[in-house]
Amino acid sequence: MMTISPFEAQSLLLEIKNSEAVALHLYTPRPNLGFRALDGLDLYTVPVQEQPRIIPRHLVVQLNLFSGQLYLSTFQEYAELCKFLGLAWEKTDEGCIVAADSFIVRGGSSSGCPSRHHS
Repeated sequence: MMTISPFEAQSLLLEIKNSEAVALHLYTPRPNLGFRALDGLDLYTVPVQEQPRIIPRHLVVQLNLFSGQLYLSTFQEYAELCKFLGLAWEKTDEGCIVAADSFIVRGGSSSGCPSRHHS
């Protein structure tokens, strides 16, 4: 997955239309809760896809964070974002050191300390 500007997309559009290996997906962050999330990359696709693409959740989390999306659809999305950023979102076990701003400073030896997800 790669993010490009509208200018770059326009200049590559003919090549993308003729490609069998590349697809262009239009994306914009969710402006408010009245709009549906577009992180499924199904708003506009070139060439048209018969089957919707399955996008790994860690890439969706990164795309939304990069774009500045402020609205999350589910608690699961909140938990995934916290894990990616290294934030404690649930009670941690003893030995896990969490700063006042919820950033996990250091994990303990137990398995109950959430770890950062950097994929």
